[in-house]
Amino acid sequence: MDEMKFCPLQEGYSFTVGNDVKEQELAGGLPRQVKQFVGSIHNVTAQILLRDPLERQIFWAFWRINQTQLWRWKLVLDNGDLEDCICQFNNSTVPSDSLIEGQMRKIQISIRVIPIKRDPDFDKWLIEQWQNGNIQDISDLEKIPNVWMPAATGV
Repeated sequence: MDEMKFCPLQEGYSFTVGNDVKEQELAGGLPRQVKQFVGSIHNVTAQILLRDPLERQIFWAFWRINQTQLWRWKLVLDNGDLEDCICQFNNSTVPSDSLIEGQMRKIQISIRVIPIKRDPDFDKWLIEQWQNGNIQDISDLEKIPNVWMPAATGV
């Protein structure tokens, strides 16, 4: 599986989470909702900067070869950190290419991303910590691996 080596720019980056819930409107009251799907795809719009004609050739070659293929790219999704993702170009909106400062190009692409399975027990534990007042702000998140879960494995 090929890997996109260009880094997405922060400018113009947007992430929309996949929706696994099916909803049915009712005549009155709240709609009925049920978890219908598993692994609904995420959507990402990103821009990359190509500094010279060679990078431009490489991008367009990558796109032509992988238009209908799955490929990897490091992106920020619902976890907030760069993660290795499996992607597919969204061919309903093809890449757009614009010139910046002479030879540099900015490419905007829309892609579909297969969701990364998250541990529901960790999600429940994290919300419980927040509800109980153990997490007051973002700096408290450092305590998760370093203080509250010192035996946690990872990197």
